[in-house]
Amino acid sequence: MLLNAATSKVTAGSRERERGKALETPGFGAFDALHIACAESAVPEVFLTTDDSLRLRASREASKLAVRVENPAKWYAELVGL
Repeated sequence: MLLNAATSKVTAGSRERERGKALETPGFGAFDALHIACAESAVPEVFLTTDDSLRLRASREASKLAVRVENPAKWYAELVGL
């Protein structure tokens, strides 16, 4: 359901790959770092993930990210006021 709401697609270009490499420094894995870098390029309201380790690291490193990383259930609950 949430995937159907997506309105854009981001291709990992040189800017995203460079940003991804920078995000590996604070400890993000290569794939997660690139995924976050692509999300930052899309400038979304939120980056949703069910990966608890990614979400926790993103929470610790939030000041270094240009996107909010959240669990879909928590985000949805906030959205509808639960």
